[in-house]
Amino acid sequence: MNEKMMRDLSEAYGVSGFETEIKDVIRRYADNHYDELREDSLGNLIFKIGEGDKKILIESHMDEVGLIVKYIDDNGFVYVSPLGGLDAHTLLNQRFKLITSKGKRLWAVSGSKAIHLQEDGEDEKLKIKDMFLDFGVKNKEELQKLGVNIGEVLSYDAPFMVFGNGKYATGKALDNRTGCYTSMEIMRKVYKSKELKKRYTFFFAFTTQEEIGLKGARVAAFKEEIDFALVLDTSPAGDTPGIEKKVSELMLGKGVVIDYVQAEGRGLIMRKEHLEEIKKIFDKNKIPYQVEIGTGGVSDAAIIYITKSGIPTVGLGIAVRYLHTPVEVMHIEDLDNLVKGSLSLIESGFF
Repeated sequence: MNEKMMRDLSEAYGVSGFETEIKDVIRRYADNHYDELREDSLGNLIFKIGEGDKKILIESHMDEVGLIVKYIDDNGFVYVSPLGGLDAHTLLNQRFKLITSKGKRLWAVSGSKAIHLQEDGEDEKLKIKDMFLDFGVKNKEELQKLGVNIGEVLSYDAPFMVFGNGKYATGKALDNRTGCYTSMEIMRKVYKSKELKKRYTFFFAFTTQEEIGLKGARVAAFKEEIDFALVLDTSPAGDTPGIEKKVSELMLGKGVVIDYVQAEGRGLIMRKEHLEEIKKIFDKNKIPYQVEIGTGGVSDAAIIYITKSGIPTVGLGIAVRYLHTPVEVMHIEDLDNLVKGSLSLIESGFF
């Protein structure tokens, strides 16, 4: 793993619909390893490489969950609405980052009534609409002078770090900056291959607004006549206390997740022949993998594969613990294997 690139991707600010900073990071790391770049009407970044007859879309959403300012009271406390799937208990007593419309960086903490003042059972009633953010100001006027107004957006403020035995990493937005990382690594390899550029035309799409409705992917997949799509995203790990194996057997360190069926069939259902061929290629290249039959949640693959007249689509990713929190956890070897596995599919002619 390129730790610096993964850190920069994870720590970048990029809440759904407000992905400006993460776009800058992606452009910087792309470092001219592409033939063309365009940004579409929904803010997706699409890098084109190659001139082959077969058109391949490699997609990873770059947005993250976050909060948007809904109301400011006279004392300068801020009330918010979620952008994406968030649990109120996860948001409580966290630090958040806000970049104003003028580019000023501010920080806030999510406050709550001290336990000393709570009545019995009060902690069980927590809802996002009742939470407030503290920006360290005296009143509303002082806060607005700093540039905080209705509609400003906040992300978790959390560092990316390798920890424990050195094989694990934690940070915010691993969903889906790990997918972005994988796409960037594939881009670099593909760009240097004359053979692959002659065989395929690649569209590497870093898309917006996945966390609030798979919006960017729908637009990104529509413009070109795509022959095949590879979607890179994360899946919730099932290897922590309280999760039964019959609910999820996905484990960190067990390899690439093949996203076979999403949300009990409400999302992507990969073709059986594609699954079997991927397993053969991964076995041949000694890429560890695990197959997911998901019960809830879908990725951009769910919308891409029903775009236009239908696009054959494969979903790959890694298992991540504590999704949509500031302390998501991944296994570094899983990420490395996702890069290797994705490249093995491309190089083998799977697409």
